[in-house]
Amino acid sequence: MSVYKNIVNSQEKNKPFDAKFYQELEKLSYNTAKDNVKNQKKIILSAGHSTKKGEDRGAFGNNFIEAEENAKIRKRVYEILKTKYNTEAIIDGDETVLRLSMNYFTNLIRSRKYKENEVIALEIHFNASPNPTANGTETVIPEVHTKFECELANEISRAVAGILNTRLRGTVDGLAGVITEASSRAKRLGWMRIPAENVLLETCFISNKQEMDNYVKNFESICQTLAAILYYNSLSE
Repeated sequence: MSVYKNIVNSQEKNKPFDAKFYQELEKLSYNTAKDNVKNQKKIILSAGHSTKKGEDRGAFGNNFIEAEENAKIRKRVYEILKTKYNTEAIIDGDETVLRLSMNYFTNLIRSRKYKENEVIALEIHFNASPNPTANGTETVIPEVHTKFECELANEISRAVAGILNTRLRGTVDGLAGVITEASSRAKRLGWMRIPAENVLLETCFISNKQEMDNYVKNFESICQTLAAILYYNSLSE
């Protein structure tokens, strides 16, 4: 078992990660060589919705536009993966709509003959509710999913919820902070049709002022942690 998985397993199951997790993760990242790694899964990063006016820009709340925040996280996670972990993720553009992103990623995966279990695909979103106190973090996976997808979603949600001091929403296969697409508002998500290990992060509620204040304050920590989780899950055991 990898050092990273030992750090995860040292945490209380199905609870947001505590301060020790982030300390140990940061320590591990400093000891990570920046040499090329063999048999590493490819990482796809996508910002949900589009920053282009006239297109679906996602939810609005507390003077935030979801698409713009999604793009900020994607950009920073991409930068950290490249500079800190010598890993160049595959990304889409800020103004790209979902259909075009899906076609681009799907065609790329197929043209390079990657297998589904050789690619991690993360799409970044924020949740929203008419109830301004609705809160929490969840990560969505396909209705028919792999063990890897469920465990990755659990780790992502626990990490983000721990930073934001919020709750975990949903449970799938005994793992908290995870829902399947059938439990989402859309019931079926286009992102889950990409031939990869698919996860969709609902970071927190854009409609909740306290959560968004915490998000702004902890933006860098969220991005650093997401990059680390993606990197260590991309490595072969």
